[in-house]
Amino acid sequence: MHSPQSTLLPRQDARTPPGPVSGASAADAIECSARGLVEARARMQSLMSTLPEAAWLGPQLPVVNPPLWEIGHLGWFQERWLLRPQADGSLAPSILP
Repeated sequence: MHSPQSTLLPRQDARTPPGPVSGASAADAIECSARGLVEARARMQSLMSTLPEAAWLGPQLPVVNPPLWEIGHLGWFQERWLLRPQADGSLAPSILP
């Protein structure tokens, strides 16, 4: 299995995003990122599939979001930042209801 970090430089500190290794193409970086997202999504779906239905909305604590809320945010952000951007910089309409 290919690790997304294998083509990235180590971070200088927590505020510095990793950059591509010298010589890695933009296509390699995109492929590596896409593979990492697919792997993360599969892992998340695997973990969520073990939760009983009642656990998707609980516990009701002021400092903890329910898992369903967090999954919804992941879907929104992935759709917004990965599926909607157009070549001209505009955004396509949302595919979400």
